[in-house]
Amino acid sequence: MSAKKEYEIKQIMPGTGWFALIRTDDEVYAWPLVAWALVEVKAIGRIIPDDLQQEIMGMWACHNRLELCDDEDFVGYKHEDELRESGIKRIYDPEEEKQG
Repeated sequence: MSAKKEYEIKQIMPGTGWFALIRTDDEVYAWPLVAWALVEVKAIGRIIPDDLQQEIMGMWACHNRLELCDDEDFVGYKHEDELRESGIKRIYDPEEEKQG
């Protein structure tokens, strides 16, 4: 079991053209990134080695909030050029969520 993590955002920059990949049931969705974040990672209950104290993480807009991509269903990132070539056909559309 991995330790619970807390993140402190140190810096952000635009995530234009990048997507987070999310697995739900038997399908993978591509969710557009809003930003990339340089975060400081703090593990609760254990010490993290110096080389793991900072990470670059994607940020997405979800339910009217900006969140780090640390969901348990998160599987990785792809640029829009790679996404077209990857065969992932389903791209998350926030309008679908409003209608559904």
